[in-house]
This record gives sequence, structure tokens and C-alpha cells, in this order.
Amino acid sequence: MFIVILITLLGIVLGFSLRRFRLVQGVQRTITVTIYLMLFILGLSVGEHPTLMHHLPRFGGLALLLALVGILGSALAAKALYTYIYKEYSGAPHAPTAAYSVPSDDALPSTGGDASASLRQSLLVVVLFVLGCVLGATVDRAWRVHDLSLYLLYALMLQVGISIGCSDNLKGLFRTFRPTLLLLPLGTVVGTLLLVGAVSLLLPQWGLRDMLAVGSGLGYYSLSSILITQLKMPSLGEELATELGLIALLTNVLRELTTLVTAPWLKHYFGPLAPISAAGVTSVDVCLPTIARVCGPQLIPVTLLHGMVLDMSVPFLIPLFC
Repeated sequence: MFIVILITLLGIVLGFSLRRFRLVQGVQRTITVTIYLMLFILGLSVGEHPTLMHHLPRFGGLALLLALVGILGSALAAKALYTYIYKEYSGAPHAPTAAYSVPSDDALPSTGGDASASLRQSLLVVVLFVLGCVLGATVDRAWRVHDLSLYLLYALMLQVGISIGCSDNLKGLFRTFRPTLLLLPLGTVVGTLLLVGAVSLLLPQWGLRDMLAVGSGLGYYSLSSILITQLKMPSLGEELATELGLIALLTNVLRELTTLVTAPWLKHYFGPLAPISAAGVTSVDVCLPTIARVCGPQLIPVTLLHGMVLDMSVPFLIPLFC
């Protein structure tokens, strides 16, 4: 855990120090390649365990449950904040929109709000994972990918840190920061983890910390599944750690998709901040156009800040619970 956190912090320092260099600013592309490769390896790990493949539908049901309770917890927290805090801001805390730029989806190359590009990226992630599952189930491998995936994890966290450190959004955050702006992402984390933790009491196979680690993905499906699989390997063993990583992958994908579909309903019943909170990390990219359409463009600044803060929090929350 501490190695992952230290590597991420080192990346942030390097990214901020070298932010003027074009090579460092292009780190999003290397993140993309690393994530794709690690998701393919995750698929290999799933495919080589017949038990995981056999119980895949059951994992999907559990993932849907965790996604729904995470969204509900976030929406309830957002409703409370809107009722008691953010009414003072005429419906939303305000920060200059020009201070922010929209980063890429789930650490992938920027889609520029293009829904079709986001869909293609999601489909590619699914295709690579499924291809890994098929190869893992059909090819008799005499070599292990655990060591390779561990080194790739370290490389990924260094790149994620560099990306955060050199981002223009980091400067915008410091220029427009007010303490009250942190209440919405804090509410998203607390609301999600409270309900996910409550549901975990009904799941005898998994401990509280395991489910909190899954919930801490907050829609960041690729990074959460990779981190959980690697960090839980020493304590759970390869098969159970891969199973938990698969649940995290499905849970956070379903959180993103469910928010996109239910955004109008969430706003109607829980207030205009609920779709932002429910989207988690993806409020800064994939879900941003939907949130702007449903909740109004005046909420774009707080939406961006919410997603950005959560994006920086996930690499620290998951190792904490793992």
C-alpha cells in the first residue's frame, strides 16, 4: 500500500516540476497503453480460473447491487448538502469555468465530450478484457503474469501521479479553491461508503474492507479493478483477489452507465447535485455532457472540481482499504 502511495506522490511532484515539457504533458497516452495492457492481463487471470468464469453472472448481480447502493448513498448526501449548504450559492457553488479544462475519460485520451468516442473507448476496454478471458481459458500457459502486472501497476501509478501534477486543472483548483467546494466530493465518498459498508454486512464471503475498497472506485473502473487485484493478492490469493477485482470492474462500469440513464430521475428526486455525486469520478468526463444537459451549464464548474478531487482520491482510498 505505502509503495503505491509513495509512487503516486512522487509522480505528482515530478509532473508539477516538469509540467512545461511536452513529453510529460503527453503522459495520458502512456497511461492508456498501460491500462489496456493491465486489463488484458486481468482478463487472463479471470480466464484461467474456471470457477470465476462459471460464477460470472453472480458477480454481475453483486456488482449491480453495489453500484445501485453507491449511487443511492451519493444521491442522499448530495440532497442533504443542497438543502442545508449549497442553497446559499443559488443552487450551486460557483467557480470560474475558464479555470478548468476537461480531462480525459478514466485516464484515457480526451473525448472532448464526444459520446461516441467515449463509447468506443468503453467497448475497447470490454473487448480487451473479454479477449484476455478467452485466451486465459483456452491457452495452457506455463508462465505467470503476476510479476509483470505488479511492475505495470507501479508504472501506472507513477504515470497517474505525473498526469495529476502537470494538469492545468491542478492550477485551477488552487486559484478558485474554497473549503465549501470540498463538501460535495466528501459527501460522495461518505455516502457511497456508508451504504456499501452496510450492504457488506449481508455478504458473508467478503469483509467490510473488501467491499469498501470496491466502493472506493467511485466509477474509476479500470484503475480500481487493477489496484484491488494486485493489492489483495498477498492476503486473499490469486483467485479470490482476481474475483474481487472483477467485481470492482463491473461495479464501477455499472455505476457510470446507471448514472447516465437515471440522471433526470436523480435530479427530480434528490436535487440538482445528485447526478454529479452519483457519477463519481466520471462527472469530470463521460457524464459531464449529460449533467450539463440535465442540471444546467451553471453546474459545470462544481462538476469538474468534484470529478477532479475524486480522481485524485481514488489512488489513495483503495490502498487504504486494501
